[in-house]
Amino acid sequence: MIRKQIYLGEDMNNKINEISASRGIPQSEIIRESLEIYLSKYEEKIQDWDSWLEQMKQSDLKIETLSRDAIYTSRVERYGHEL
Repeated sequence: MIRKQIYLGEDMNNKINEISASRGIPQSEIIRESLEIYLSKYEEKIQDWDSWLEQMKQSDLKIETLSRDAIYTSRVERYGHEL
């Protein structure tokens, strides 16, 4: 194992102390468990994001890029007059 030194806010420290006392396990174990949960969820989010991006790339939908002039023309057409 690799040793890491971290700073915790008072509230977070108090919660870790409470969990440690109620479960009868060291604070370091609670921190490791918390990091494992966070990292696994982070990996899931990255995989979901990558999957979503790939689906968008393969989609038949095309994103239209509008210029400022095109947006202005569209607004004039919609409202019938120049602003």
